[in-house]
Amino acid sequence: MSANSVTSVSLDPPLILVCPSKSSDTWPLIRAAGRFCISVMASQHEHLIRRFAQRNIDRFAGVECIERPSGIGLPDACAWIDCAMRDEHDAGDHTIVVADVLAIQAAEEAEPLVFFRGQYGRFVAPDRDS
Repeated sequence: MSANSVTSVSLDPPLILVCPSKSSDTWPLIRAAGRFCISVMASQHEHLIRRFAQRNIDRFAGVECIERPSGIGLPDACAWIDCAMRDEHDAGDHTIVVADVLAIQAAEEAEPLVFFRGQYGRFVAPDRDS
């Protein structure tokens, strides 16, 4: 599933939050598992973000995945955050899910996909030589 809200909550203990839509068909399956892996999408993943947001399709058909301690991840992501469910809170048409961070790993070289003002783009780091 695609989530537009993933946020750090605490460093000690390490916690994140994610906000799935209450209309999500995927979230109940993830909730039942009790664990999940967040793949931080890279700049080349716009097509996957759009695909994972669709309903009534096999979102993973033809998509390469890797096994992570808490589920599956995308092999060419910027980072992977392995999580275990902690709490859920009602928030209008979404649910705020607080999760324990079990492990985190970052790719050596990757450019994140950025969503800003309704569009996808790239984050351009400042030139370190200037």
